[in-house]
Amino acid sequence: MAADVVARAFDPFFTTKEQGVGTGLGLSMVFGTMKQSGGTARIYSEPGQGTTVQLYLPRTTIPVKSENGHAIDAVVPSRGNERVLVVEDNERIRDVSCTILADLGYRIEAVDSADEALARIASGSRFELVFSDVVMPGTHTGLTLARALRTLDQHLKIVLTSGYTSPGKFQDELTDLGIELISKPFRKAELATLIRRVLDEPESP
Repeated sequence: MAADVVARAFDPFFTTKEQGVGTGLGLSMVFGTMKQSGGTARIYSEPGQGTTVQLYLPRTTIPVKSENGHAIDAVVPSRGNERVLVVEDNERIRDVSCTILADLGYRIEAVDSADEALARIASGSRFELVFSDVVMPGTHTGLTLARALRTLDQHLKIVLTSGYTSPGKFQDELTDLGIELISKPFRKAELATLIRRVLDEPESP
C-alpha cells in the first residue's frame, strides 16, 4: 500500500475497493477492539512487497485460573527438558502441541496413532511423559493406550486431551490410573502448568 493509504487504513468506512464491494469497517473494527483492550495495531507496507499488520496487547501479571481451578502463570509458563511423546491423529493439532512443548524446552517426538505410540514404547524408546488425544482411529483410544502403557511402565506419566469427552464419564478410571485430562482447546500456559505439575509429582510406590 502507498503511504497515504496506510495512513487512512484504520479509518472507519475508508476503502480502496469499488463502491458496493467493501464497507471499510474491517480494519477499523480491529483497531477499535485493540484500543478497547489497552493495546494498539500497526501497519507496515511497501508497494509491490507486501503488508504486515501487527497487533499489540498489554502484558498482564494477573494470575488466571483454568476451568479445573488450577492457577496458570500468565507471564512465564513452566518449563522443562524431559522427553515427551505426543500422540495425536490431527496433523494441525499435533503440530501446535509439539510447537508449544518444544518452546517450553521439552524434547519432543510425535506419532499419529495410539498403536504407533504403543509400538514405539514397547520397542524400548524411553519417555518421561506421554501426551495423547483420547479419540483416535485404530485399535486403541487414548484411554486404552494409557492402560496398555501402565502394563509396560507403571511410573510413566500420562496426560490425555480431548475436545469431545467429559472427564466425568470415566473420572474414576483416570484417577485409578493416575492420569490427568486437559480439554481442547487449551492455552499454552495451562498446558505448561499441567505438564510440569504431572512430571513433578512423586512416583507412586
